[in-house]
Amino acid sequence: MPRGWIRQVLEAFERDKILVCVSGPYVYHDATRVESAFVRLYWRLLAAPAYRLTGFMVVGGNFAARGAALLRIGGFDTTIPFYGEDTNIARRLAAIGLVHFDKSLVMPTSARRLHAEGSVMTAIRYGVNFLSEALLRRPATLRYRDVR
Repeated sequence: MPRGWIRQVLEAFERDKILVCVSGPYVYHDATRVESAFVRLYWRLLAAPAYRLTGFMVVGGNFAARGAALLRIGGFDTTIPFYGEDTNIARRLAAIGLVHFDKSLVMPTSARRLHAEGSVMTAIRYGVNFLSEALLRRPATLRYRDVR
């Protein structure tokens, strides 16, 4: 977790009392230049419009939610094995308060899934499952590859 991440989250919650969740993007510390360029394009052309359209977006490894809000929605849906669980929590939290996606709240992570499955296939899987969970209230993909 980068220096200042917790402070930034706490300040966001202090500033806005209706904020129930804040999230931000990943930065892939070990991505190639091509992968990094593709990820920036993905955020700009797909993820940002999807967030504006739905009003919610959460990146599973980079978010914080108020404990009371999580309790109010019944916590995490543990029946979702992988894809879509972050969209599920975002959608349900957005029903009770503000879910804010802050592009400056970055979290470094590994690009191992991009390396293992390819940037395009990873983007397709995440995009399809975001839309499926957001619109149909269930992920499209139930199986996933555990990439370690």
